[in-house]
Amino acid sequence: MSEVKFTPPMLYRSEEVQQILNIAIARQVTQGEMTRKQLLEIAAEMDIETKDLEAAEQEWYTQHLLDLKRQKFNLYQQEKFKNKAVRYVIINGFLMTFNIISAGTLSWAIYPIFFLGLPLSLTAWKTFQVKGEVYEQAFQRWQVKDEIKQSFFYIWTRIRRAWLT
Repeated sequence: MSEVKFTPPMLYRSEEVQQILNIAIARQVTQGEMTRKQLLEIAAEMDIETKDLEAAEQEWYTQHLLDLKRQKFNLYQQEKFKNKAVRYVIINGFLMTFNIISAGTLSWAIYPIFFLGLPLSLTAWKTFQVKGEVYEQAFQRWQVKDEIKQSFFYIWTRIRRAWLT
């Protein structure tokens, strides 16, 4: 199999430049980590002003924190769903067992399985649908609740420390 000779184009699109630089930086950094000093040096070599780099760092950090909150929210949603699913299995398992013991066959217990399964399936849809307006609204509500909870925890911790010392 013969190798294809690469001739670099005269112009690159901005996405292509970004992809090429990402690959080059990843190859240059051997351990997968880079110091801030190295980041500043690379930016200087690329004629990126310090204020632009700092703005990009701030934007990255804000997005990183938002991504972490979304992960926490998704785990919270999945835990809620898991609890509902376990309750569904326990209740319907009891009803099926009771139905089989009393009637010798599975008859009337099928109806609660279906009727209780509908809300569970809708909850599953909401839990694993991580895009869209409904998800964003649920995330915003959860984020407000989480911030309030963290504020109360902070205040409570400060009161306890003041009281104990």
